[in-house]
Amino acid sequence: MWDGVPMRRRTLSSMTLVWHPLRSFLPFTSSKVTMNKEQIKGTVKDLTGQAQEAAGKAIDNKEMQIKGLQKQAAGHAEKALGDVKQGIKDVSDAVKHAVKTR
Repeated sequence: MWDGVPMRRRTLSSMTLVWHPLRSFLPFTSSKVTMNKEQIKGTVKDLTGQAQEAAGKAIDNKEMQIKGLQKQAAGHAEKALGDVKQGIKDVSDAVKHAVKTR
């Protein structure tokens, strides 16, 4: 099952074990995982940088390759910021859920 969150699969004989990073500590998390603005913008910037770097390699333009690498770095940073914000939101939701169930 793919719900937008990477899952690691391990197969032991006929049994398959699936580790889900969010469900391991947030059992009430819905199967729909959304991305915030920073995560989306960072991913788009990273992909744009990868394309620019590849184009620079194809035409042997070092300046274009460097600009592509810079975009990738900026995209990674922006996505990391979004990941932190999402993590804080997830913990906040977990605390709210824990308080409601008491």
